[in-house]
Amino acid sequence: MHGKDRNLLIYSNVLPGYLDYTTDGHLLVENKEKALSDHVTICISHERVEVTNHRGYHAVYDSRYLFVLDGGPIEHEGYPWAKPETDIWLSMNRVIHGSSRAGTGLCKVAISWV
Repeated sequence: MHGKDRNLLIYSNVLPGYLDYTTDGHLLVENKEKALSDHVTICISHERVEVTNHRGYHAVYDSRYLFVLDGGPIEHEGYPWAKPETDIWLSMNRVIHGSSRAGTGLCKVAISWV
């Protein structure tokens, strides 16, 4: 998943058959314009992503081509290094401040484990 400006982008994994699930013939599953706002909740679980911006946008994506977090085997001929996953990695950017750079970022992040 990736946020760019106010757009939410969701990408697939590379399990066999993933190209039929993508929208661009590569890895992009969704590019939802103006989905990101000042309050966004993202729930990630095995083969599922649920997103709400608390301003009318709510979407649920269920697919084997999303996060594979059950620790089960991942078999893909083109990626012999692929291994079972149970981790989610997060990366956040702060708000860019000053006149020398333009852009947006996060002011506050809260993470809950459920």
